[in-house]
Amino acid sequence: ELPGVDRNSIDIKATNRNLVICAQRPAASSDDNQIPLISEFRSGTWSRSFRFPHNLDRDQIKATYRDGILEITAGKAVEHTSVSVTLED
Repeated sequence: ELPGVDRNSIDIKATNRNLVICAQRPAASSDDNQIPLISEFRSGTWSRSFRFPHNLDRDQIKATYRDGILEITAGKAVEHTSVSVTLED
């Protein structure tokens, strides 16, 4: 959940087994007449990282952001334990 975050400030990076999400929420604009007494949302930079037990298939990663909800889907990479090698003549 990222309410109040502009979609252009969201940065998603994926490596083999890690997914890092960074975003920035701007401070609430404060006029002299309307200073908020309390706010449940913090402003500033936000970051979260996830480490998965298996490699991610980076070609299948998709992200959507709608109504303050960021949804990321990623598939598990196919890991080959052995490779057959043919002999050349």
